[in-house]
Amino acid sequence: MRGAMTENLRCVRLRSGTVCGGTLDPDGFCDRCGHKSDSDQKSISDSALSARTGTRMTWRATTATGLVSLPIVEQDDPRRALMTNPVVPISKRTCRCGRPAGREGSPPPSQGVCQCGRTFSFAPRLIKGDVVSGQYQVEGCIAHGGLGWIYLARDRNLDDSWVVLKGLLNEDDTDAADAAIAERRFLIEVKHPNIVQIRNFVEQDGAGYIVMEYLPGKTIRELRQRVDGHRILPVDSAIEFILAILPAFEYLHDLGLLYCDFKPDNVINTVNAVKLIDLGAVYQIGMSTVHFGTKGYQAPEVAESGPSVASDLYTVGRTLAILCADFEERTTKYEYTLAGPAEIPLFDKFDSLYRFLLRATAFRPAERFASAAEMRAQLLLIQYEIVATLRGNVEAPRSTIFAVERHPAVAGVDPNALPKLLDRSGDDVPLPLEASIRAAQSLLDAGRMEEVDAVCASIEAADPDEWRATWLRGVGGFRRGEISAARKCFEQVYARIPGETGPKLALAFAAESDGDIRCAVRLYDTVSRTSPATTSAAFGLARCAIGLGERQRTLDAYRRVPHGARSWVKARVETVRVLIQRTDSHSPTWSDLVAASEVLDGIELEPPQRAELESQLLGEVLARLQSGDAPPSGVTKLVASPLTERNVRHGIESAYRTLARYSTTRSERIVLVDRANSVRARSWI
Repeated sequence: MRGAMTENLRCVRLRSGTVCGGTLDPDGFCDRCGHKSDSDQKSISDSALSARTGTRMTWRATTATGLVSLPIVEQDDPRRALMTNPVVPISKRTCRCGRPAGREGSPPPSQGVCQCGRTFSFAPRLIKGDVVSGQYQVEGCIAHGGLGWIYLARDRNLDDSWVVLKGLLNEDDTDAADAAIAERRFLIEVKHPNIVQIRNFVEQDGAGYIVMEYLPGKTIRELRQRVDGHRILPVDSAIEFILAILPAFEYLHDLGLLYCDFKPDNVINTVNAVKLIDLGAVYQIGMSTVHFGTKGYQAPEVAESGPSVASDLYTVGRTLAILCADFEERTTKYEYTLAGPAEIPLFDKFDSLYRFLLRATAFRPAERFASAAEMRAQLLLIQYEIVATLRGNVEAPRSTIFAVERHPAVAGVDPNALPKLLDRSGDDVPLPLEASIRAAQSLLDAGRMEEVDAVCASIEAADPDEWRATWLRGVGGFRRGEISAARKCFEQVYARIPGETGPKLALAFAAESDGDIRCAVRLYDTVSRTSPATTSAAFGLARCAIGLGERQRTLDAYRRVPHGARSWVKARVETVRVLIQRTDSHSPTWSDLVAASEVLDGIELEPPQRAELESQLLGEVLARLQSGDAPPSGVTKLVASPLTERNVRHGIESAYRTLARYSTTRSERIVLVDRANSVRARSWI
């Protein structure tokens, strides 16, 4: 009934003064604005509804990939967020010098002089009814942040719309406040759908304030759930939030800006977007000597060398790790390190995610992701991998980076000419990186392995983080049979681009060849789930499962080969073989034989191959009938043979005679005819 009521209905919520017009889904949510309709579909301003009546409104949150349903956003009257007793807890009364405010050995008071000489006050500067800059009427405090109190207010010049005021300085210094406002006005020009909008900068009684739009919703810290004693987000939801916010970092970095203080408190799940809030620590690259950050999230080098793109991305990695794992990030033990897979089962289950986090939070800035775009590309692939593992039926998009292309200037060149091309000893300008990579690929194609190693070594000497050279060395080592060396190379590439399929598959082959079957199974399983078109992963998983004696996993592996793939028929044939095969621990059941017959009936094979499989299948059927095990009710035929002993014998005989006709040697033909004669049903005529 619910679906029928909303079918083809249009959303009438006002958006920028016009009716939205989106289509409502069966649950009543709009596919355009995400708003959940009221039953009477009244056209009413959401701000008026919330501010004047306190009615709750709900939206279905949009997502970055469409794979994960994020929590529905509820908008209450903003005044519900007001603090009844705005007092800063003693544990959070910290001076700007970084130490507890006040005198050493005494509990920090609410105001006074710190041992560093700075005056401090943790009392709100503004109270209900204050009007800031003649425009913003304060309703009260809603939170306390690193730069002071955050206030809810109304914009009296703009239809009493809700805004948030956040302090810039905690000093009684009008000149300093004016300077801070002038320094921060560039933030008004920051406009991105995933960043809170800065509307204005104002000054009141020597203190400067940022005026921001009010955003209904909850921070991702508030959205965490208690699971087994930990406060976490489901891993796919946590990743979805980070994927949604990374474009905002890319935008800021392109503008030459750094966010500096990213953490779970500073991301809000709001009406139609996930947004960065609290721009109080945003600075232009190289322009600030004051560095804001939060212990447990800030990169280790910031205190000495200042913030950078690398340190910004470090905070993103730390935030994701803490959302998923809830380890004690602010302790000395984990301030700059991660808890490992032995302590965090999630990291053991999702190895790609763990490697992603290791790179994102590497101690050396050069070892981290180079850009928000690169970081997002790898995390996106990992999200598909995780969702495929948790729910299945998800195929990751194609990689945009995992390919070593041939360049016309190098590709197809006579391999004998390459050493001369690569010899730049008399040249002041070294061979460009891309040309060196392509030359190494051409040498690899030509089987010139020692020269491949030499070229790759020169590339890595110039750029230790160039994973493509490491990859080519690994491929070369694998072809030479140097499995352990190749495996080490593939491990290094996997660590650099943990979301990619190629390194995982190569590492799986190397692990299998090295006898580490459990490792190979894990990697083959991951690749075949996320990239079904990479059928070599499914076959690799099946090989390993057979070696481990895991029959069901073998069958599951073959089922992952998609219909339409060139190896689909091969996978179906192997499925039949597994179903009808006898092992020390298993004899085919009627269920196995029925399934094998159905698979065999659904594929086209050449007569000899079909006859071979039918003879084996019917042989097991005959054994069951002779043991007195009757077929299941309703099953009367298998591979077109009625389930009587005489008819089954006739089917086996026919299969052997078909094999005999296609045999290539006289001796083989004689053996097959003898088998046909031995199994044929006896006749008294």
